[in-house]
Amino acid sequence: MKKIKIVQISDSEFWGMGKNKGVSCIYLPLKEAVRRGYEVHYIVSTEDYQKKGIKKEKYEGINIYWFNIPLYPSKIKIKFFRILLVKLYTLVFVIKGTIVTYQIAKKIKPDIVYGSQTRGAIVSYFISKIFKVPNLSRFYGTFLCRLLTNPLEYLYMFDEVIAWKLSAKCYLITDDGTAGDKIAEKLGIPKNKINFWRDGVEDTFIPNFPKAEFKQEINIPDNTKVILNLSRLVRWKRVDRTIRAIPTIVKKRKDVIFLIVGDGPQRKKLEDLAKELNVWPYVKFIGAVERKDVKKFLNLADIFLSLSELSSLGNPVLEAMKGKKCIIGVDGGETRKVIKSGQNGFLIEPKDSIIQKELPAKILELLDNNELREEVGKAAFKYAKENFISPEEGAVREINLLENLVKEEKNYG
Repeated sequence: MKKIKIVQISDSEFWGMGKNKGVSCIYLPLKEAVRRGYEVHYIVSTEDYQKKGIKKEKYEGINIYWFNIPLYPSKIKIKFFRILLVKLYTLVFVIKGTIVTYQIAKKIKPDIVYGSQTRGAIVSYFISKIFKVPNLSRFYGTFLCRLLTNPLEYLYMFDEVIAWKLSAKCYLITDDGTAGDKIAEKLGIPKNKINFWRDGVEDTFIPNFPKAEFKQEINIPDNTKVILNLSRLVRWKRVDRTIRAIPTIVKKRKDVIFLIVGDGPQRKKLEDLAKELNVWPYVKFIGAVERKDVKKFLNLADIFLSLSELSSLGNPVLEAMKGKKCIIGVDGGETRKVIKSGQNGFLIEPKDSIIQKELPAKILELLDNNELREEVGKAAFKYAKENFISPEEGAVREINLLENLVKEEKNYG
């Protein structure tokens, strides 16, 4: 087969929280494309790159191009102005991203354009029309799930609606609990264009993991029970729900530590909340860690918490299942497709008043019942082994899809 030339445009780095940190769902498919001998060009702008011009680098065979947008929404504290700046950022990204991608595509003559998330999908639409090549719109979940209960969200989320409505040869949507399949149907996207897949999940269970040694390494007492939160620290992940549960728990159990693994714009606010509630001695903010260390924290944990208000089946939850963890999550509707409450995890109704009451009670119950924790963790592990594919298999499946789109368009092979 001829060498395929791929251009991907995104506003996200390979790794969600720095090199080798966070979810690798962008990086692994591109790595698989390079393995097949394809020419890969990844164009990205983030707030982290603040220099003028285009910076080019090569990482494991992937050509990366950085461009700057001198707007920094995350630094604005007033919500109304932050929202306005986010929308302005999207507009500037689409304009500048289209110009930058056009300049690069003109030189390399791509066979397919691959747009990630709202901003990337809009740019990929324009580039595909200019160069008359197929475009793939890639959504790693969606905030549009709010449309299912509140039509007024169309006004607020108009840019994301546009990204979905612009015609693509194919849509690849992650099944992460945000109901991307229902959103696609609601927006009138033809079913034959939709691929609604769960990401591949890494094997995280480590037999005979040396818990005592790792506790010593991260400086927590050996007799401490560990409750783990693993996510980006952004508002909608609702890590504050965890911290608000701690005062009730530590009144009855002092032998606990809550580990917050991950980083993001909400970290300072969450740290301040822990201090305000006088539970700072029972919380440890680890920050972002490399993928190889995620396994260690999962194997250390006695209980895993996922209390997000949107993405109820993101990779951390699935990885916790593969790590034999007893999970407490919120019943967002989509969650129960995977977690059967009382069997392979526990679900709480997603209302703050109910979570505030039931979460501490459930954590205390599980801390007092080692047998129940282990039984539920084993059931989660069994479900994961029977139903989840590996990240590498997920990457192969994704590039196979992309390859088939090119074959259909150009009759390669």
